[in-house]
Amino acid sequence: MPPATFEAMREQLWEGVRRPARVEDQLLLGDTVAWLTGMPLGVRPRALPVRFPRIANELCRLWTDDEALRQYLDTLLVDRRGGRQGFPPLVTEELAALDHYLARDRALLDLAA
Repeated sequence: MPPATFEAMREQLWEGVRRPARVEDQLLLGDTVAWLTGMPLGVRPRALPVRFPRIANELCRLWTDDEALRQYLDTLLVDRRGGRQGFPPLVTEELAALDHYLARDRALLDLAA
C-alpha cells in the first residue's frame, strides 16, 4: 500500500470532524427562497443557492444576527485551514457581493440612528 499523502491524511482527519450530510443540505428551504426573492437583484446570489444550498440556507438563517453572519461570511471568504479548494469564481463573487452589501447596509443603518 503506497504511503498516504499529507493532503489525503488531512482530508481523512477532517472527514471525522465534518457533520454528516443531510437530505435538507441539498434543498433550499422556504425561508431561504423568500430571503433570496426579497433581496435586491444586483446582490441576489444565483449560483450559490444552486451549487451550495446548505450555505444559502445558513446565510438566510444568520441574516438577522450581524455578528454571526459576519463571522460565517468570513469563514467562507478567507481560507484559514490552508489548502482548501475554494468556491467557483462566480460563487466567490456572490459571497463577496453579499459581504459588501451587508457592510454598506449596516453602515447606512448606523448613520440613520
